[in-house]
Amino acid sequence: MGVLFVLSLGFATGSQARGMGQSGLTIYDTSKLIGVTVQSRDGVTLGQIFDLEVDSQGHVDFAIVSQPGFEEFPGRLITVPFSSLRISERGSAPTMAVLKADKEKFYEAPSWGERNLANRQQAASLDRYFGVRPHWTEETGKAVGR
Repeated sequence: MGVLFVLSLGFATGSQARGMGQSGLTIYDTSKLIGVTVQSRDGVTLGQIFDLEVDSQGHVDFAIVSQPGFEEFPGRLITVPFSSLRISERGSAPTMAVLKADKEKFYEAPSWGERNLANRQQAASLDRYFGVRPHWTEETGKAVGR
């Protein structure tokens, strides 16, 4: 698989994910993103960031969110584009991520591993599903069709 799947323990100290901030760039220590709660726009807890997928150029493309199970539903891992998350911080530590898509999109999304994300067409399809453009296009991270 062309996409590097790395566990938080596999990151060297100081590994970073990038987001927009007041100077145009916010740096996140990826080890502090693991375990952060992911919520929908209306405050429903969807799960926690379980891991991150990084491409061979070092770009954090996707977050893998662990959706908890209940009763007869075993839970599952959902892959969401990292750019579809808005990271909230308190001090210098990430405290929560808000999915910039409807919670129904999350619930109906394919489970992690159902798509070959090393295939740019399949990765782009997942990005578009969540309403963002793939980072390798001209208009990175902007909403599509909204």
